Amino acid sequence: MESPAREVVIPAPAVKRPAGKPWRRLLAIDLMEIGIGRKVLMSRFFQPVLILVNLFVFVILILAGLYGNPIGNQNAAIILIWVFWFFLLISVLVPVGGRSWCLMCPLPAPGEWLSRLSIVRVSHRTFPSLGRRWPKALDNIWLQNFGFLGVATLSPVILTRPWATSYLMILMILLAVALPLVFIKQAKVGRLFCKYVCPVGGFIGLYSLMGALEIKARDPAICQKCKEKNCIKGNENGWGCPWYEYPGKMERNLYCGLCAECIKTCANDNIAFRTRPFAFDLLKKRKLDEAYKSFIMLGSGLLFLSVFFGWWGALKEVADPLHGVFPAGPVRWGGLLTYSALLWGVTLVVIPAIHLGFSWLSRAAGGARGIPLKKLFIDYAYALVPLGLMAWLAFVLGMIMVNGSYVVSVISDPFGWGWDLFGTAGYHWRPYFPDLIPYLQLLLLLVGLVWATAVGHTVAAENFGENRKALRAMVPLAGSLVTYAAAFVFLFVMA
Repeated sequence: MESPAREVVIPAPAVKRPAGKPWRRLLAIDLMEIGIGRKVLMSRFFQPVLILVNLFVFVILILAGLYGNPIGNQNAAIILIWVFWFFLLISVLVPVGGRSWCLMCPLPAPGEWLSRLSIVRVSHRTFPSLGRRWPKALDNIWLQNFGFLGVATLSPVILTRPWATSYLMILMILLAVALPLVFIKQAKVGRLFCKYVCPVGGFIGLYSLMGALEIKARDPAICQKCKEKNCIKGNENGWGCPWYEYPGKMERNLYCGLCAECIKTCANDNIAFRTRPFAFDLLKKRKLDEAYKSFIMLGSGLLFLSVFFGWWGALKEVADPLHGVFPAGPVRWGGLLTYSALLWGVTLVVIPAIHLGFSWLSRAAGGARGIPLKKLFIDYAYALVPLGLMAWLAFVLGMIMVNGSYVVSVISDPFGWGWDLFGTAGYHWRPYFPDLIPYLQLLLLLVGLVWATAVGHTVAAENFGENRKALRAMVPLAGSLVTYAAAFVFLFVMA
C-alpha cells in the first residue's frame, strides 16, 4: 500500500534577498514568497500534471510518426517536435526558464514512476533494482556529449522522417526505464538518464547557465547545520532529490531539474525558487566536459546550417544516408561515414584545436606564461556559450518563421490522414515576414557576439588581473569570436 503524503502547512518565511549588488537583489523574485507560487510548488500534483499532459501529447506524436503520413510537413511528429517544440525550447524554456523543460519532460516519467511505484503520492516502496553503483568515471556529461553527436549525425534522417523521430523517442523512454532498474547512486534510484545520458539534457544543462530561473538554498549555513538532510533522503512530503543534488552546496543549476522535491522536503523552509539575472551561473564553475559541449554546440550549429540551409547539394547528399521517406531500402554507408567523420572531427578536433591556438595566443599577448594553458582553454570555452545560444536561437527563429504555418494545419490533422479536428487543416503553408528573417538573425548574432566578448573579458580579467594585460589577452579571443560570428552570418544570410 502507498503511504499518502501528509499535508504540512509551513508558514511563509521572512523575505531574505540573496547577497550581492542591488540590481541582483532586485531581480531575485522568490516564487515561494508569493501565495499562489508557494501553493503550486508545495503541491504533489504540480509536476505530475505537467508531465501527464506532455506525455499524452508525446504518445500521440509517437503514434503519428509510426503510423501517420510519411511526408514530414504533413506529420505532427516532425512539425510539433522539431519546428514548434524546438523553437519553444531554445527561445523561451532554456534562456528564460533554465532547465524548466526537465521539470515537465514526459520521456523519463514512465521509468521514474515505475521505480517509485507511484505517480503522485510518496511511496515507501520502490521497484527492485540490481543496485549497481553508477560509475564515478561517468559522473559528468561526456555520455551526453557523445549522445548528442550520435543524434546529430542522424539528424538529416530524424528531422525529416516521422518514423525516425518516433524511434528516437521510444529509445529514450526505454533507456530512461532501464537505467533505474540497473543502477543506483547515493543508495537510491533517480534520474540517471536525465543527468548523465539524455542527449537533449546536455545542451539544456549548458545553456541553462544562461537562464533566469533557479532553485537555491536561501542560507547555505542552515543547510550545513541541518542533520536530517531530507532534501537528499526524502520524507513523507517528497522524494529525495532525483538529480542527486544537495542544495546546501549547489553553486549552479546545471544539474538541477527544478522538480521542487527539495522544497517539499526541507524542514527548515530554506529553499528558494526564484528569478535571477541572465547568465548568473555561467562562470561559477568550469569543467572540461562542459567546455567540449560548447564546442559541440557551436560546431554542430555550423554544420546544420550548411546542410539544411546551404547551397551545397553534395553536402546534403552525403549527410542524408537514405533514399526516400521510408526506412526500407539501401543505406549509403559511405556517405554516412563521411558525414560522421566531418561532424565529429569538426566538433571534437578542429574547433577545440582552433580554440587551443587562440588560447595560446591570448596567454602570449597577456604576457602571463605562468597561467596553465589548459585553464585558459577551459575558461575561454564559456565565452562561446552565449554566442552558441544566440546562433541556435537565430536558427530556430528562421525555422519557425518559414515553417510555422504547418503547425496550424497539423494540429487538426496530426496523422496526415485527412482529419480536420479544429477546422484548421486547410491552412496553407506561408512564411511569416520572410524579409525580416536575415535582419533578426543578424541582430541575434550581434547580441551573442557582444555578450560572448563581455564574458571573455571577464575571464581574461580573472586570469590576467591588470586591465591592460586583460585587454591585450582579449584581442586573440575577440578575433576568434568575430570569426565564428562571421561564419554564422555567411551561412544565415549569404549561403
